Amino acid sequence: MPESLSARGYPDLHDHLKALDEAGLLITIDKPVNKDTEMHPLVRWQFQGGIAEKDRKAFLFTNITDAKGRKYDMPVVIGALAANAEIYSVGMGCPVEEIGDNWNRAIANPIDPIVVDSAPCQDVIIEGADLVGDGNGVDGLPIPISTPGFDCAPYFSATNFITKDPENGIQNMGTYRVGLKAPDRLAVRMVARPGGAGGLVGAPIQQVQAHSVDLRIPAESELVIEGFIDTEYLEPEGPFGESHGHIALEDYNMIMRVTAITRRKGAVMPSIISQVTPSESSVIKRVAYEPLWTKHLKSDLGIQGVQRVVMHEPLTNLRTFVFIQFERGTTRTEIWRGLYGAANLMPQVGKFCVAINDDIDPDSPDSVLWALSYRCNPIEDTHVMPHQVRGHGPKADINGEPSSMLMDATMNGGMPPLALPKKEFMENAKTLWEELGLPPLSPQAPWYGYSLGNWSDEWERAADRAVQGIYQENGRISEQRQRKGLHPETPVD
Repeated sequence: MPESLSARGYPDLHDHLKALDEAGLLITIDKPVNKDTEMHPLVRWQFQGGIAEKDRKAFLFTNITDAKGRKYDMPVVIGALAANAEIYSVGMGCPVEEIGDNWNRAIANPIDPIVVDSAPCQDVIIEGADLVGDGNGVDGLPIPISTPGFDCAPYFSATNFITKDPENGIQNMGTYRVGLKAPDRLAVRMVARPGGAGGLVGAPIQQVQAHSVDLRIPAESELVIEGFIDTEYLEPEGPFGESHGHIALEDYNMIMRVTAITRRKGAVMPSIISQVTPSESSVIKRVAYEPLWTKHLKSDLGIQGVQRVVMHEPLTNLRTFVFIQFERGTTRTEIWRGLYGAANLMPQVGKFCVAINDDIDPDSPDSVLWALSYRCNPIEDTHVMPHQVRGHGPKADINGEPSSMLMDATMNGGMPPLALPKKEFMENAKTLWEELGLPPLSPQAPWYGYSLGNWSDEWERAADRAVQGIYQENGRISEQRQRKGLHPETPVD
């Protein structure tokens, strides 16, 4: 019998899917769907089709076919990790606003795993001759093609790879892409990245000895592919759609020879939407990165006036544009400390760092361009940082060494109010709009006018008289202030 959640101390994928279903976040597709041509494009539409993030779902496919007409008995779930922040929070077991703190706490307080004698991930074992030939080995698994028309093979797009240092025996787990080459051969694109441990779930992760290699693996894994990586020969790998949003062309990468495949009964294979952002991979990063950067600036560096850090997600993959919101009136010194601090926290993040005030919506490019247009003087308010690390992006010819641009688009002084009706008048007009049965509104910030500092009590009183219908009183007051010898458009003191 499978071990219960309470006995383990943490949920497995089946517990997670049940929780998503109960929350109305899981769509089950029983209709036949081709994993090579239809599966990822279908789920991709909820990222590219104008659907709001809150309305995205996880998709569970139960009737899978391929380009050869073959059928598969293992379901595939896509979007179950982080199609949106709510799905991510279900997996994390905490509200969205606490995810960043949970990551920080887990990294600071790792929990060692424990070893068990048997595990559900070894309910079914495939080895030997069953790893060779069409339809066998990894060729018998319903691995989707992520970017049909460009990818050269089906890919595991978010595989947890466990390796061991042959000298000291220390294990490492990293997330890498893995492409199919043959039923018993895989291409592995492996790079060094930081990782975490059981601290994230507050309990030790159960591990079991692998079947054919000397490694310990998570006991509740749905599917485990065991094997050895060639340390001498490399093989061309790719093309494949990368998380930076372009196709990664062919590179020489490592090759893994499969020695066994183990799986649990009733296994479900997760696949992840990556490539062009927004995507699952960018949601995972954004929800954790933004609190991390905010904490770094406010707590670690002690920068005054910082409210939050926001990373631009659509198409730019978070790493390129970083926006720092400051309280109005924050000193110029603190703003520049914040910009440099944001650009230096992590390599490859912060090609463009922009400081904005709290009235600018960083999720609205139009609002950011508005701030840059009227609050940034390029000769005084931009700095360029040389000697930066080349970011995560397509391999293309770039002139010179990478750099970062820092831009102060905050207000250095008072500005006239935004020329829209005040909030109370817009709200009243919205009520009237709805009473008239006009098309539904979707307010876009800024949707009402407000003071930006350069607005006197006298002007406020004059505006109040105007909406009361007594503008002529303003005329009588201004008549008393007539002066000679001035040019038109001379400002009033």
